[in-house]
Amino acid sequence: IGSGGLLEGSTITFRVWFPSGLPLTGLQPFVIYVPQEPPNGGGVWAGNWYYVSTLTPGQWNTLTVTVPPTSDYVLEIGVHVRTSAAWTGSIFVDAVRW
Repeated sequence: IGSGGLLEGSTITFRVWFPSGLPLTGLQPFVIYVPQEPPNGGGVWAGNWYYVSTLTPGQWNTLTVTVPPTSDYVLEIGVHVRTSAAWTGSIFVDAVRW
């Protein structure tokens, strides 16, 4: 795998901070990867949802996702944000490690 050390089975850790009062419902760290035996189309999405009820606003929260064992190489990593209403402001992602 030529993705900067992101090997199949690697755990990617994100530290995420968000303010209280945000209409946030969930955060999903994700990885988009090319499988060893690709399906039609290309990249495949894998992620873990963390619901706000399990996180702490105003503090750094640790979120993880694992690169699937069938991955050939990683195309993209990130954190998907879901809200229940329109909102403008900042969410901080720091200390991404694998």
